[in-house]
Formats: sequence, C-alpha cells, structure tokens
Amino acid sequence: MPIAGVIISCDPARAGDLAVELAGRSGVEIHGISASNELVAVLESVSSEAMEQLMRDLGRIEGILHVGVSYLNTEDEAALPPGEGGQVPDRAASRREVGDK
Repeated sequence: MPIAGVIISCDPARAGDLAVELAGRSGVEIHGISASNELVAVLESVSSEAMEQLMRDLGRIEGILHVGVSYLNTEDEAALPPGEGGQVPDRAASRREVGDK
C-alpha cells in the first residue's frame, strides 16, 4: 500500500472548504492548513497506479493548483508477488548497453 505525504497548493479563498471536502475522500487524510494556505495531507492507496490516479483526481478539483509529493513509501508493494501488485525489476535491462539487443 503506497503512502504519500503531500503538500496541496490551493486558492487561498478556498483552502478551508477544500480541506473539508478532501477530508471526506477515501484515501485522503488532511493534517492541517499552513500559514500560506497549503494543505498538509497523507494519501493512501492500494497500488502505485491508484496513487497516481488519486493525485490526478485531486489536481482536477477546482481550487487545487498543485499536489506536491514530499514523501512516498511503496516498500510493501515491491515485496508483493507479480500479479498481486508487486513489481519484478528487470535488472538485465538496466545493465544493457545502448545498441545491445
């Protein structure tokens, strides 16, 4: 399960309303509003793909200007077997020289 600490930059006139709106969304925990009207939040999802989609969805909300990741942990996802959300690194591909087949 990926977990991300994010800073959400938003329209200062909507910061309070957005904090309430986002707090009601699954996978979003709002931890505060900074003096510069940025929301401090933690996002959780079931996969990296779901995390990317959640961040895209948040970025489309009127009044949200930017969702910036300050921390991302995906350790437990990498430990899962392929087909259950895990990833198998292609170590051979990372060692190939340009032009090798």
